[in-house]
Amino acid sequence: MITDSQGDEYTKKLFNNLFFCLQPIIREYEGVKTNEYEILLREKKNQNFPKMSLNI
Repeated sequence: MITDSQGDEYTKKLFNNLFFCLQPIIREYEGVKTNEYEILLREKKNQNFPKMSLNI
């Protein structure tokens, strides 16, 4: 069983190892450019999605 303090420490460690980045999505249709961004969640150590960290 995980206590509140253990859960808090796990959460802190998890959030200290993650970051968000913006990836541009640029579309051009009939001469009109649409600039959008998607927000990506990444791990600091390898820049990948944190699948294992989130137990997905």
